[in-house]
This record gives sequence, C-alpha cells and structure tokens, in this order.
Amino acid sequence: MITFFIDMDGVLADFVESAVELVSGLHCDVR
Repeated sequence: MITFFIDMDGVLADFVESAVELVSGLHCDVR
C-alpha cells in the first residue's frame, strides 16, 4: 500500500509538472 502511494505521488508530481509547463506556455502565448 505504501509503495502504491509512492508511485501515485511520482505520477502526480509528473502530471503537475507538465500541467505547470502547459499553463506557463499558455500565459506566454496570451501575453
């Protein structure tokens, strides 16, 4: 169960990172 949470945390971190990159890219385009 703990390893599952660790895996999910890694996936979430990757997802958040790509989401942040997408959002900053969109903001750059808007400006």
